[in-house]
Amino acid sequence: MRPSNSDEPPLEGSDKFDVSRYPEMLVLQVQAMGFPAKLIPELHKKIADSVFDAAEALSVNYYPGRGFKVESKKAMFAESDVFLVDHSLEYAEPVDYDAEFGNHPELISRLASLLSVITPDIEPPQLSGIDLNRQEKNQSDEPDGSSPLIQLLRALGNPPLNEMDRMKIGNLVEQGITDDWLSSAPIGKLFPNIERIHLEQNLIESKETIRALCLALPKLKAVHLNGNPICSQPSYSDDMNSVLPKSVEVLDGRLTESYGSWALEVANGSETPSVLRLGNADMSELRPEAFKSLNLENLYCIDLRGNPKMTAASWKPLADMVKQANAMLETVWIDDDRFLKDYAEVFSTSAKINNTPLWLCNEGVAAEDPQASELIKQKVIDKLPKAALRYQMAKPDSPDDRITISYVLDELGSYVGHSARANFRLGMIFTSSGTISILWPVKNVLVDDAVTRDYAENITDPEDRMRRLDELGVSD
Repeated sequence: MRPSNSDEPPLEGSDKFDVSRYPEMLVLQVQAMGFPAKLIPELHKKIADSVFDAAEALSVNYYPGRGFKVESKKAMFAESDVFLVDHSLEYAEPVDYDAEFGNHPELISRLASLLSVITPDIEPPQLSGIDLNRQEKNQSDEPDGSSPLIQLLRALGNPPLNEMDRMKIGNLVEQGITDDWLSSAPIGKLFPNIERIHLEQNLIESKETIRALCLALPKLKAVHLNGNPICSQPSYSDDMNSVLPKSVEVLDGRLTESYGSWALEVANGSETPSVLRLGNADMSELRPEAFKSLNLENLYCIDLRGNPKMTAASWKPLADMVKQANAMLETVWIDDDRFLKDYAEVFSTSAKINNTPLWLCNEGVAAEDPQASELIKQKVIDKLPKAALRYQMAKPDSPDDRITISYVLDELGSYVGHSARANFRLGMIFTSSGTISILWPVKNVLVDDAVTRDYAENITDPEDRMRRLDELGVSD
C-alpha cells in the first residue's frame, strides 16, 4: 500500500521490477525506518535507473591527522533528497574470514582503508634545513658593474631610505663578495635590523669577516655561508662557534646550540604550525623552552630527519608537548625504519611513523616489509565483526529460520562521521537485485558542513550505546 498524498507524482514503472509488487515492498520498508513519504518517488526512480549521484552533492575529503570526512558541496533542506550508498562487501555469518578474504588482496586493501586500518600516505616535507627555502627574493636580475654600494642596495632590494629600517632579510647570494668587500660595506649602518643574511656561493674565507659582520648587525639571528671557501676549512665548525654570538640561532640551515623560539618560528613560518619542520637542523639537544611559544594544537606532521645526534628518547619532551596540546598527529618522519618501534613508543599519539601505521610500528614492521600485508589482513579480519553492519533474512530453503548478513558500506557510507545530533540518516533496503543503503538529510545542511549520522541510533540503553560506540572508536 502506498501512502495517500495527492501532491506526489505517481511512481514510475520499470521493466526491471515487478511493478505490481515492488512499490509496495519499497513503501513498507521505508515507512518502517521513518523515511519521508515525499521522497519515495525519487528513491524509486534512482533505484530503477541505478542512479548513484551522491558525488554531485557530497564529497569525501581526507584531512591529515583528522581522517576522512564527508562534506556537503551544496546547501540542502531537510528531507529534500536521497542518495544511494553501495555495499563494498556482504557475507553470511558465521564465516571463515581467512578462507573468505585471504586470497583477495585488492579486497583486503580496500577494507583496510574503509576500516581505517591504514590511512592515505602523505608526502614528507622538503628536507632543506632551517630558513634555506624561505628566503625573500630581494635580489635583482640586472647585470653587475655598478659600484659596490649600488650592488649591495640592488641585492637587498634597493629599498627607499624610509624603508631601510624595515629590512630584516639580506639576500646576497652569488654576488662575488670577498672578505674585503664585506668588511668595507656599510651594511650595519644602512640596515641595522637585519635578522637573516644569505651569503651563499660567494668568496668569503675569513672567520674574522663573520665576526665583524655579527658585530655590525646586533639583531642578526641566522647566517648562511654554504658554498664559500670558509666552509671547506677543517676548523669551520669550531671557528663559527668562536665568532658567532649566542644570539645567532641558525647557521647554514642548522640550529646552533643557543637556538630558541625565533628559529623555530622561522623554520615553520608560524607560531601555530601544522607541520613542524626540524629536518636537517642537526640538533644536539632538545630545548623545551624554545618550543613553548609555539601553539601545537593544529600540528599533524613532524619532520625529525637529519638530526643524527638525537635518539628517539631525546624527543620525549616534544612528544609530551604535542600530547598536551591534543594535536591530531598524523605522521612523524625519521631517518631509519629500524627505529620505528622506538619512535612509536615515544610518539604514541601519532597515527604513523614514516607512513607506517603505529600499530605496525609497535610490531617493529615497516609498511614496505613483506610481512606487513599479512598483518594488515589479520587486522582487517579482527575489525570486521565489530565494524560491519547487519541485517537478518529468512533462509531460502527454510523460511522459518533466519540468517545474519554482515555488510560494509562503500567509501561514501563508511566515511560519514558519527554524531548524536546527526544531520543525515542511513537505512538499508531490499531490492529485486539485492540490498542497498540510502542516505538522506534530516536537517538543513550548508555548504562544507560535515555529513554525520548516528552510529547507534537504534540502541536505546545508554550502556549498550556506549559499548557500541566504543567498539567503533567514536563517542557522543
